[in-house]
Amino acid sequence: MRSMRYWVELESEDEGYLIHNAETTWNTMPSEENLRRPSIRVKNALYEGKIVNDIASCVSIGDFYELEPEFDGTPERFLHDTFKANHVRILHGEMPEWVLGVVQIGKDGVTMAFFYRETGQEETVYVDWTNHLEILFEVDREDGNGVDTYQVRMLASGPEYENEHSLKVTEHDAYGKREILFTPDLYAGGVYNPDDGKIYALVTEYR
Repeated sequence: MRSMRYWVELESEDEGYLIHNAETTWNTMPSEENLRRPSIRVKNALYEGKIVNDIASCVSIGDFYELEPEFDGTPERFLHDTFKANHVRILHGEMPEWVLGVVQIGKDGVTMAFFYRETGQEETVYVDWTNHLEILFEVDREDGNGVDTYQVRMLASGPEYENEHSLKVTEHDAYGKREILFTPDLYAGGVYNPDDGKIYALVTEYR
């Protein structure tokens, strides 16, 4: 085994770090493959043998269909209301007509995009900052040979969890693991310069 630590500069206008069930981009989803392939599975991950916080209690549902009046009384609004009322079951994978196609991760947090398989309607789920949340995303490999996992750790402090944020992803694949810290300003000391207008991630690879 070997390890290597390095910095990655992220484009400020980039779509960010995406976990997806089929090759796509944030702005072109959903593709037919997103709607056809198995959903990304989202679970609570254990920390020191226990669940610290339940992800189902730490999410907010996007309100696009509620804010735009042209959707009042439409099938899209009905489907949105159904999703909102059943989002816990959907997070647990109990309603397979909804597929989690893409997860977007960055220093500002985690956003999940669910799609209704029949029509492709998107519903956005935002993960709220809390003192400590451990999430596991599982993705079936396209070749059918195994599962890749992505464990996300979110930490926050302050009265409304608005002071310091820490977000780290640990990738596990067939070759080893990689840790990606999206909030390196909390740990990097003089190496990180938050005034230079650039966004960095600190990566540690184990192979």
